[in-house]
Amino acid sequence: MQTDTVAYVIGDELDPLAVWWTASGTLVDFSAPHTFSATMFDIDALTTNVFGSAKTTGFTGAAGSGNQLIGGTPNLTVTWATSGELNAVTVPGLYVLQIVATRTADNRQRTAQIDLLMKARY
Repeated sequence: MQTDTVAYVIGDELDPLAVWWTASGTLVDFSAPHTFSATMFDIDALTTNVFGSAKTTGFTGAAGSGNQLIGGTPNLTVTWATSGELNAVTVPGLYVLQIVATRTADNRQRTAQIDLLMKARY
């Protein structure tokens, strides 16, 4: 799983988030049908979802190849909406993005948590 902190500057047009999601060192194959949902929490207030409700659109799964360091194709890409979502963040700080992938065939779930550093623009 991607372990580095991802940084965005508040107010920027946001690039998609590329994720190389692994289990036991192997990329998870998201080319088979999955549904995804995401929530985001301020690290100091883990009870309030920054998005208001779960994000359920903008996810593209793939088989993937390579990894974050050498490059390749991520097995999950998260595209951000132009309003709401990360654009709703107004306070700089560290946030936790939690993504839940549900395999359509049997409803089995796996969860990833990624640290997002939201920086102020100066």
